[in-house]
Amino acid sequence: MKSLLTIALFATSTFLMSFDSNATERNPWSTFNEVVNTFNTANGQFQNLSADEQSQFLQATEHIKSRLSHHNGERAAEKLKQVNLTENIFRFVWTSKEISEDIDINMEIPKAPVVQ
Repeated sequence: MKSLLTIALFATSTFLMSFDSNATERNPWSTFNEVVNTFNTANGQFQNLSADEQSQFLQATEHIKSRLSHHNGERAAEKLKQVNLTENIFRFVWTSKEISEDIDINMEIPKAPVVQ
């Protein structure tokens, strides 16, 4: 499943970069692609991105979505859908990490009675 998601995200990021070739727009795309590549190649690093790096990714994503929403056509709509999916997956992973850190793993496990 992860390899399929990795391939989809990599294809999405590569495809999305070709959509807007304006030099002034490369920074959001670079930020987006850098985080996607980190997810694809170094999952541990991805999960440990700082709050600032996560914020930069989310800001870049908002900028990209804003730009895509100004374009008409099926291609733009599909790319917008892919960016939204990528953003939602990353938000979920980052939020899940925070929840899992709050879980006390030193809890006492009750012993099950022996049935004879």
